[in-house]
Formats: sequence, structure tokens, C-alpha cells
Amino acid sequence: MFRQSTRLSLLAVLSLSLVALFSLSVMPRPAYASSSASSNVSKSTTGFAVGDVAPNFTAFDQNGNRVSLQDFYGRFVILDLSAAWCSPSAILAGSLMPQVVQDLGARSIAFTPITVLLNGQSEGIPSTLNDSSSWISQFQITYPVLNLNGDASSPVISQFNAYGQSAGSSGYPTLVILGPDQRILAIQIGISTATDIETPILSSIPGTPAYQIVDVQYLVDTEGLPTDFTISADNLLTAAFHTLTAGASPNAAIHQLNAFLGEVQRDEGNQLTLQQATQLSSATTPIIAQLQSS
Repeated sequence: MFRQSTRLSLLAVLSLSLVALFSLSVMPRPAYASSSASSNVSKSTTGFAVGDVAPNFTAFDQNGNRVSLQDFYGRFVILDLSAAWCSPSAILAGSLMPQVVQDLGARSIAFTPITVLLNGQSEGIPSTLNDSSSWISQFQITYPVLNLNGDASSPVISQFNAYGQSAGSSGYPTLVILGPDQRILAIQIGISTATDIETPILSSIPGTPAYQIVDVQYLVDTEGLPTDFTISADNLLTAAFHTLTAGASPNAAIHQLNAFLGEVQRDEGNQLTLQQATQLSSATTPIIAQLQSS
């Protein structure tokens, strides 16, 4: 018998997010653009519009280590482009982000906030390592706070301007919310609410590969398949699910899903009927294609 409790526990991680989404109150919105991840899944353009893959950049942490946006592939990212002199940026760091971290963390969503300070305490002056250290200390921040290491020609500055142009306005803070494949889910300019920040993430979860893997597990569960196959399928699908939700490289998940497809093909006509094998393959193949195109 398929271990239904395992499938339900994985489904619960994601379905809790959907329940929370429907309970969110309607709040006034800041200026931002948004769209569902599922509607843009086939789009592979790198750019600054919703649905594009966000361009990579490299900045520096408070210890001078280089940190790239691509280091966080596989997790939702809340990219906060701020300035140390800006009071709305301070409100975001001190009040809103702690609430967002608490809310999304309670729902077991794999995400990382990243603050990039473009300016230090003086407007127009590129940030330094000291600005990162001071910001972390001031707001007791545990997530990455990056700086430009005094570089006035940093590509992050032009990216900040480009996100503003895409959203139709510009200013600090600028929030760019990314899916696990680093596609842009929303661009928000200025002070928003915790609900505004969380909603693009919560509403995109059904379009993520991890959620779709749970759907495949549901098919395995409801088809009444032989015990040997269901146990092996459960192990492979669970491994792929945890690979993605842990923020690991998608290559490992692709390997695990291909192994699952291999078992489906081997058992076709034996433990599985042609219809069952076709249904499982049809549900799994698009997930692999989505991960490969990321």
C-alpha cells in the first residue's frame, strides 16, 4: 500500500500556503507589476519585466565575500534594492521584512530575502562593507545584506534603474520577487505591506515544480498501483521534492525524475497498464522540461 501519510505531509507543506492565500485581507497596493509564474513558464528571456529571468549580479557581503544572485537558484528570492540613507528602506528592514520572514517561514516555504544596499549613509555614494555591517547590526538581520564595495560602476545600479523603468516608477526600496527558477514574479516600488510581499510567492506556488511533483504522487496514490512500484516511486518523487524545496541544484531533481520515468517505462505492460504509464509519464515530463529550461 502506498505510504499515503508521506504524500499528504508533502502536500500539506504547499497546501497550507494556498489556504493562507485565500485568508489574506485586501490591502492598498504600492506601484508594482505582477503575474503568475505558471503563465510565464515557457518564457526564457533574461530581462527586467515580469516573467523574465532576472539578470545575475555579484555584490559583496559584510566580510568582503562575493555573492551572486544565482547562488540562490531553487529558492524564492525577495530581492530588496535599498539605500542606507533612505527611511522607507529602514522601515522595510525593521518592520516589514521580519514579518515576512516569520510568515513564510511558518509555512515551510524555501525562500531567501537578499538586501543590496546601493548607497551608504549619503545619497549617491556607493555602499561599502561597513554599510552592510551597520545595517545588519541595526536591524538584527540574519539574511544576506550586500554592498557595492564602493564601486560606482556596479551593474546593480543599472539593474536598479531598469527595474524602475519596467515598473513605471523608481525609488527606494525596490523589491524584485523571484520564483525558484529566478523568473520575476513581481516588482514593487516603495513601501508596501507584508501581504503585498508575500502574495506573489503564495499565488505562484501551484506553478512550481515542487508542487507539480506532489500532483504526480497523488496520481500514484489514487491509481491503486502495486506495492513494489509505489514504494519505489514514492522514494524517487519524495527525493526530488526535497531537492527542490531545499534549494539544491535542479540537476539532481531532474536525475531523480528521470529515474522515476525509467521505472514507469520498465513496468509498463507488467505492473502498470499502458494507460497508467502514459498518465504518469505525461504528468512528469513537463516538470523535467520546466527544470531544464530554467
